Amino acid sequence: MITFYFNSNLPEYYTGDLCEVFDNLMLKFILLLNDKKLPINGYIATNNQPSTILICGKTLKSLIDNFKIAEKDKYKEHRKKLYSFFTRYPIDLDVRVEEVFSEEELTSSIKFHGRDATDLFIANKLKYYFMSLPLDETLKVDSLGILVNETALKNVNWHGMNTKNLIQHIIEDETIDNANLSILKYSFGDNECFICDSFMDEFKLISPDLQEFVISLFAKALQSGLLFPARGDDNIVKKCDADKSQIETDPVAAKHVRDIFNWKMEGMSNQLIADKLNELGVLAPADYKRATGVNFKSSFQTHLTSRWSAVAIIRILKNPIYYGVLQQGKSQRINYKVKVQRALPKEELSLIHI
Repeated sequence: MITFYFNSNLPEYYTGDLCEVFDNLMLKFILLLNDKKLPINGYIATNNQPSTILICGKTLKSLIDNFKIAEKDKYKEHRKKLYSFFTRYPIDLDVRVEEVFSEEELTSSIKFHGRDATDLFIANKLKYYFMSLPLDETLKVDSLGILVNETALKNVNWHGMNTKNLIQHIIEDETIDNANLSILKYSFGDNECFICDSFMDEFKLISPDLQEFVISLFAKALQSGLLFPARGDDNIVKKCDADKSQIETDPVAAKHVRDIFNWKMEGMSNQLIADKLNELGVLAPADYKRATGVNFKSSFQTHLTSRWSAVAIIRILKNPIYYGVLQQGKSQRINYKVKVQRALPKEELSLIHI
């Protein structure tokens, strides 16, 4: 199990909103604990009791007392949890000095940016992960270094904004089922993402190499600014909520369909249009339907995620509904006694101008 040690070796002053920084880190820790797949202990080790730990002029206890105080009722249960987190102190309570320090280390100078870091050294020896408030650039690092007689000693450091890196370290140190799924889940930084059950089921079925490839694609898309804010795509019409027999324009998707027709009129090839949509991060039709809650399956799709292709562009350009004609009665039963249907020729279709 992974245990966090709260790093109170912090700068003396902070000009920002300390309570907000603390609240955000604690909320993220609660989210980690709620993920039952992660082997994380439900307490945070400290070097002393919260009432005596000073953080930029405030005690740790006062930060806990003021946790989301402006929304007191909403976060009442979370505040109770925080009191239970910081109950394991001091860090050397169950540690025998001779088991942790060598004779040389007993007389060593142990520093972190000029400040005594004996507690961090003990946490490192106990294989705890550091938890640091991201108050400056020295703390916003994946690996925090302390100097032991001028020799750098590195330790995993979590500051709330590097959760993906934290998950990768946990996977290296512990056994986790569906490890790549956990990495994917925490690959989107501070953005809130919901991964639907159908995607997770499909993701678990593919090979680890392909899973890593999918994760890398999401990472590239995130880095390129293609994922947030979320974007829609082609399905310009949908069933009307008020009357399921009617159709109405999907305003999110309509823009992209108009772009397709405009680019085509400007002389762009179908493949160039598809490439441009992919570069812009526009969801392909099948993925858009799933993202909007449509229970959709297609025989055309052969991969976990869809991309725009020249064929998809052709389908849109040739679909009469996009220029105002709805085709009905495309097939009919051969006989009322059987369910077998036959496709009707174009001249027999019912056309409705919309």
